[in-house]
Parts: sequence; structure tokens; C-alpha cells
Amino acid sequence: MKYVYVSPALPEDVFGKVLGYGKGSPGQQAQKYNNLLANGIAQNNRDILMLSAPPVPPGSRFFKTTKIEPCEDSGISYKFLKVLDVPVIKNVYTFLQAKKEIKRIAKAAPRDVCVVCDLLTLSASLGALKAAEKLGVRSCGIVTDLPEYLAGKPSGKRYARLYKKAVSLCGSFVLLTEQMADALPTGGRPYTVIEGISTPAAADPRKQAARTGSNRYIFYAGGIEKAYGVEKLVRAFLAADISECELLLCGNGSYADELSDIAAKNGSVKYIGVLPNEKVMELEAGAALLVNPRTSEGAFTAYSFPSKNIEYLSTGRPVLAYMLPGIPEDYRSYFITPSDESVESLALKLKETLAASPDELEAFGKRAAEFAKVKKSPSSQAARLIEIIENLGEKS
Repeated sequence: MKYVYVSPALPEDVFGKVLGYGKGSPGQQAQKYNNLLANGIAQNNRDILMLSAPPVPPGSRFFKTTKIEPCEDSGISYKFLKVLDVPVIKNVYTFLQAKKEIKRIAKAAPRDVCVVCDLLTLSASLGALKAAEKLGVRSCGIVTDLPEYLAGKPSGKRYARLYKKAVSLCGSFVLLTEQMADALPTGGRPYTVIEGISTPAAADPRKQAARTGSNRYIFYAGGIEKAYGVEKLVRAFLAADISECELLLCGNGSYADELSDIAAKNGSVKYIGVLPNEKVMELEAGAALLVNPRTSEGAFTAYSFPSKNIEYLSTGRPVLAYMLPGIPEDYRSYFITPSDESVESLALKLKETLAASPDELEAFGKRAAEFAKVKKSPSSQAARLIEIIENLGEKS
């Protein structure tokens, strides 16, 4: 069975080059989730082609000056759709390219092909799914966010309408949370929940020891958004007044400018912008504490599993996070959780945790890493996708 996986995912070396071009930067969460799931499919001995619609930040020069050829990375083949950075026209162009590619790949033997689409890569997914429908190819839509809750705020009506059309073309689904099954018009089609995938490299013994004394730091990586609790984390850290400890934050988002101003006035807060994933993981491995401050405020949290949670757990460092409505219950034992979602409770838990002995924190982190390594590996998570898609009946 050949899997064609449509997403924005790029090989790590190519993605690293894209960072820093233009005014924005492509989402690292989508890169990691899709690449890890693809690796899991390959580990289950399936032939896989990553058909990538490269993420283009506004004003990016990278794809205007650099041509990327088909390649292999970690045993996975990548082919890249051409980029036409012209508003509206680029979406139609991407749609037509993806449709053409699926027809070319599947026309001779449609029963031997499966199409997997990250539905947030909307233009490419629509093209691929239209071709799959016409040829009777099995298909699976990956739903990591609902359009009405993208980045914690509603998307446009036109986008939502096209997203709904893509959903209607899918034969099966991978959902981020169980609650999505009620919010999405799945129409009784099969689905599985893959809330996250552990990062194999981070599950191994760490390159750095936990930092102590004046080198200690609390670390956050992800969207720099008020909706994700970043403002609350900064306020709680400053209120906690933990001696000889810094708060490091990296990522991008609408709160970035305000955060930069706060960091300029408070030496213990460091905003370090967008970093390559390898550097992010190094900083995670050396942190005294990893924090995800996203709270249950807002309806979108029922449809959210922050990708950083499972990456954090994989490092073996202690993790402070809230049990959001969409997080499976089996994670509860592996988070340090404040008593409530107020700034005061978060500040108290930060101070209390950093006062614990290094051995206690080390043991807590190691238990969490073992959980992530065994229960949430790429191979075991991808096996669930494979089961639902290969059990689909033939389309007429």
C-alpha cells in the first residue's frame, strides 16, 4: 500500500532554511506532527510519499530564489508542489497541482493508494481529495484544528466553507481530541484520535544536565499568544520572584511585540524569537522546568492538544501544564498542575516546584518520558491511522 501524505511538512534541513525569510514564519507544530506521523507510517513498513505544499510566510523570498528538488529524508520521499506567491491565484495553482499529482500516482492502481491530508493545508488537500474521490482512492483527513478556532479566533467564512467541503470528501479521519467528533460533520465515518506523537530524539538520555543555581531557567516554546496563556505565565513568573532563575520564551505570535517590551524592562525574562527545532530541543533538555500555560478558558480548548505537551514529556524534564478538556486522562499523572488557573496559583506552583529537590524533579520527569516513549511513539500512533484507512471499504 502506497501512502501519499499531503501537508506543509518539509525535511528538517529545508525547513531550517525557510525560517527567517519574510515577515512571518511557518508553524513548527504542523511540521513536527506531520513529519512524526509520516515516520510512524514508514516504521509500519508502508511506502510513503510526502507531497508538500511548502508554507510560505508573507513576503518570503526563499521559494523565489531557491528551487528544491524531490529528495529523501529519514527514509521518506518528499516531492514539493511549486510555489506561486500571488494572492488567491496561488491557492488555485496549488489545488490544481495536488489534484494532478494524485491522479498521476493513483490512476494505474487506485486500490493500492491511500491519500492522507492535513486539512489545514486546505488548497492542496482539496485538490488531492477531489482526485481521490474521482478515482475511488482511500482517504483520511487529519484534523488538528477547527477553522472556527484557528489560533483561538474565528477564521473567515469562505475558508470555513472550503474546509467543510474538504471534510465531506474524506473517507476517514485522524482527530486531535475526542470532542472533535461531535463538532465535525464526520457523518459516521471512521476516525481515531492521535492527540500527539512523542519525539524519539528527545526520549533518549539528555545532552545537557538539568541546570541549577544561577543557570536555572524555566522554558516555554510555542505560539506567543495571549489566548495560549503566555501573558499569564509572564505575570506569574514575575510575581513568583524566584531567585537566580530566568524565564525563556521562544516562538512567534500576536503577543510578541508586547513580550519584547516586557523583556527589555525585566532582565529575568528573555524572549528569544523563533528558533530551529534542534535548538528548541536543546533548550528544553537543559531547563529546570518546562511550562505550557494554556488554560481551559475558551471553547476552543476542548478541541486542543498542545503539541508541546508531548514534546516536553519526552525530554524527561518536569512539565507544568493544565489538564485541558481535550487532554486524555492518562496524562494527568505526568503533569505538575496548579490548583486553579489564576495568576496567583500559577506563581505559587512555579515557586513551589523550583524549591523541590533536583532528584525529585528528575524522577518525576523520567516517569513522564517513559510514558511518552512507550505509549505515544510514532510507530504506535501511526498504527491507529493505518488500521482505520486500510479497513475502509472500496469506494464506488
